Amino acid sequence: MDWQGDDYSFLCIDECWGRLGVKEPKDFHAWRENYPVTVAVLDSGITRDHVAFRHLPEIRGKNFTPDGTALDIDDDDDGHGTQCAAIIAGGTYDAADGGEKEAGFCNGVAPFADLYICKIDRSDVRSVIAAINELIDKKKDGSLKVDVICIPLGFTNFDAQLRKCIYRASLKNITVVCAACSDGRKRSLGVQYPARFGDVICVGSHDMRGRPSKFTPVGREIDILGPGEVRSATPGKDGVKNAISAVKGTSFAAPFVAGIVAMVLANAQRVGGESLRTAVSNNAVMRHILREMATEPGEHSEDHGHGILDPSQIFPDELFHQTVQEITTEYHPLTKDSGDEQQDNEGRLDISELTEAEDAAAKLLTKMQKIGESTFKPDTKVTIAVIGGKLANPEQLNIVAKQSYLPEDEQCSTRVLDFAPGHTQYVVAEVANSKQSKANIANDINEAVNVHNADVVLIQVGFEKFNLNTLRAVSKAMQKGRVVIAAAPELPETSREIPFPAKLGDVICVGSHSKKEEGSAFNTRGRELDFLALGEGVSGCCGTAVAAMVAAATVGFTLLYAESVGGIEMRKGVQCNAVMREFLRGACSRRGRHTPDQGHGILNPHKLFRRGPEHFKHSVRQIVQVKVNK
Repeated sequence: MDWQGDDYSFLCIDECWGRLGVKEPKDFHAWRENYPVTVAVLDSGITRDHVAFRHLPEIRGKNFTPDGTALDIDDDDDGHGTQCAAIIAGGTYDAADGGEKEAGFCNGVAPFADLYICKIDRSDVRSVIAAINELIDKKKDGSLKVDVICIPLGFTNFDAQLRKCIYRASLKNITVVCAACSDGRKRSLGVQYPARFGDVICVGSHDMRGRPSKFTPVGREIDILGPGEVRSATPGKDGVKNAISAVKGTSFAAPFVAGIVAMVLANAQRVGGESLRTAVSNNAVMRHILREMATEPGEHSEDHGHGILDPSQIFPDELFHQTVQEITTEYHPLTKDSGDEQQDNEGRLDISELTEAEDAAAKLLTKMQKIGESTFKPDTKVTIAVIGGKLANPEQLNIVAKQSYLPEDEQCSTRVLDFAPGHTQYVVAEVANSKQSKANIANDINEAVNVHNADVVLIQVGFEKFNLNTLRAVSKAMQKGRVVIAAAPELPETSREIPFPAKLGDVICVGSHSKKEEGSAFNTRGRELDFLALGEGVSGCCGTAVAAMVAAATVGFTLLYAESVGGIEMRKGVQCNAVMREFLRGACSRRGRHTPDQGHGILNPHKLFRRGPEHFKHSVRQIVQVKVNK
């Protein structure tokens, strides 16, 4: 059972299965019976009579193409769907590679998995959206339990409905694995949608030496690399049913990772029953499990993410259970770090007594307020929810609701730079570390969104461990069109690793920089970091919480500006985490590059608006198609 022959022996797939008790192909039948996993493949269909699939009891599916009949899932395109499905769940068979025969070719990484084939039009995002929504609905009504969705394709342009259905899938505990791109070009910012969304697992490609493939794109979104230069089942000519061919692309790396995800889900049930399987059944936890399998779990780069996968790293039973527990055990709110230490800084920002760093904050505030005064329409409003430490300047803000879990003598830890006074109102929940308060962050988020209709949700606290209720609250907020921003504070337990919820993929994650535009010493680092905002010397307050507040103020300002110059439709168009991230990236000092230490560099909020309304509208239309006022 040497997967792909000797081509990828360094991935140790056969060794991995051996550790899980699978010695020969017939052993997969027991896994299918005892630990069932269903993987949905969105592609061109499947050649069901290929011998690669003869071990599967049945292959179900539906045709979502505009002109197809519902039950026709035959691969009548170029064989792409067949090739991808076989990489996931193909069996071991005697294959014909051109004119040569190969005995015992092991095609799929997870032969025990059941397949559900969604035949879609690879050039039509509407068919993809329809397929995902139906898979979710079927899981909801119990007619089909889909665990993994594999999307080995991509689209250049953002689509709001695609964004919404990916949120829905996440809330239904469906892991979504996406190919980084489908155009075969290696370029910066080349990751396509939906792989570009932060809450999916984005897969690039590596070759038979473990190096990034020449065609794999470069981008912050890359999570890991899978083997994308492989051989797989393909529709044969003249009735040949065992044909294989060499294929290349990130669209073939994604099915490999989808198969590994199926292995993780099944093994979780084998080791810890349904409770452990449920714990790993979402993108946030699964991403971290895959990272622990990778060659560089503590590093991240744009060209290879966290590296290539070695499943044998976590599949001894005791290590697997330990890995999952380390990720999913609930943890309490933020323990303060040196950069986020709370200080007593009551009162207004006194420009006459500013330090150099504070002068930078005052200049930024003056620039933004001047633009707003000349641009905003009188009736435009935005609501920002602030969930974090005690505010130093509440008397300067229009606070419409406030709840505090802090003692009255708690020191102030953060200050709001109000870029749009008179147009911005605040919902505030003051929370502290676990020794002082056990605030329910999920409830605070839900109340801010559902009761106070907050447009922007800022979370300044952090957690060491993943929390499902927080994920659900954040996902629902983003699904409703709220922009969610999180600080990336350093926790003693995480060794400068970004904590939750900033680590949740589609949240806008913010680090801090100084007046000298250098990364702050108290920053954390990781793939999730989007950019650095001013976080030092804002009237004595410093920390990633302050930097995230600057980012939230920028987002609120953007919404007001969009409505004032382009109408409510433009505001709705940018009021989405995926779009807002792309827009803010345009004002970053390194928007074409990403590093774990600085993200896309220094955010300059003034840059977004200084060239006037027409340039702003043009920038928005580069990301999303919206109707705008002339």
